[in-house]
Amino acid sequence: MKKILIIIGIILSLAGIIQARIKTLYLLNGYSFEDNFALATVYDWSGNNNSGTIAGAVSIDGKIGVGKYFDGIDDYIGLGRITQLEGSGAEYTIVGYWKLEGTGASRLLFVYDGNSIVNGLDLYMYWDGISNVKVDTGVSNEINANITDLEDGKWHHIALVKTPTNCLIYEDGILKLNVVRSNGVYGDTYTLSFGWGTTAGWKGSQDELLIYNKSLTASEIHQNQSGFSPQE
Repeated sequence: MKKILIIIGIILSLAGIIQARIKTLYLLNGYSFEDNFALATVYDWSGNNNSGTIAGAVSIDGKIGVGKYFDGIDDYIGLGRITQLEGSGAEYTIVGYWKLEGTGASRLLFVYDGNSIVNGLDLYMYWDGISNVKVDTGVSNEINANITDLEDGKWHHIALVKTPTNCLIYEDGILKLNVVRSNGVYGDTYTLSFGWGTTAGWKGSQDELLIYNKSLTASEIHQNQSGFSPQE
């Protein structure tokens, strides 16, 4: 019996190592906000030194540890250009936890933008203020992500997965959209923002924001949702 328990322990330990490797191996940017209580810099714990600027967003209790709260007016987290998001065959995953506050207004989760989101050639995801989350990968027309419950005031784990040919959207580990979709060819003026500092900015909380240079599988999305933390 003791030998059996030891073997089981070894298997579970190996499973944990494999899971942690999946979570970090392809990670480009990782923001947990655990060390950003009153700082203007958001630190990237992925090891790639992709830090950014916090404009207005304040620390609160997050989904896991510390999160950030955005006022919906001028708060955002600004990051630089991320070339891995660019090109028609780009492969990446943007994932995190979001909790919307209030109803009846458009609220942007994130955007990869060159000058103005209205130009229709940006990568973005937003709640339309009525009934659905919409997403665009930068090819001139947006589509419904089939996420319809963001106004329930709860945390939701949302992932945009871009394969070389398709766009997939997951909410709380459930596949909501899988559509053939190319990706925009962006320029050197493009930068990534979480929250977006304008009237359509995010109002509510965000936490555990991660960017992978890999299209995560459904299994990896589930692993991420199970409780991602850099302290694991």
